[in-house]
Amino acid sequence: MARSVSPSPRPPVAPPLPAALARATVDSILDPVVVVGPDGSVLHLNPSAEEFFGRSRDRAAGQPLRSLPGGEALSEATVKLHAGQQRLVATGEGNGPVNALDHALRLALLPVYPELSTLELIDFKVRILDAAHGTDAVTRVLIETRDSSSSWVTVGVGANIVEASWQALCDGLVYGLGRQGVTRR
Repeated sequence: MARSVSPSPRPPVAPPLPAALARATVDSILDPVVVVGPDGSVLHLNPSAEEFFGRSRDRAAGQPLRSLPGGEALSEATVKLHAGQQRLVATGEGNGPVNALDHALRLALLPVYPELSTLELIDFKVRILDAAHGTDAVTRVLIETRDSSSSWVTVGVGANIVEASWQALCDGLVYGLGRQGVTRR
């Protein structure tokens, strides 16, 4: 004898807050709050944020977050290296330390290796290999880079996440240049 089983009823899902209620909630927070859209533009400032940034919500709405005082890049990296028999120094900014390293490395090397402009970092993954060691753990970083025809992954491993990221980033760029037939200058 077969018995039909009906699916168990789903728990009710709360409807999204009406925009006016959401805005009133954000406005009631005493700390500065900036609501940013997926494209990085400012959607709303609460009164504390207006006071903090010295900008009205109407003037800030639709502007990039970077346009607010203090809304600039969160990380900065400086690289010092030798290429093409030159000592190169460059500082890059980014939305994190690896993005800042990538920008600094490209700023330094583009005059010597203009082919770097065709390479793009597209993914970054971090894995802690021995979590039991806490802050002394070994870190593995995978960086995916691409050019116009394909992508590849390089790996960096070290006790320091920035060191591991640097290894993977450099290896990815060197590999990409090699794919283009570029030799050491």
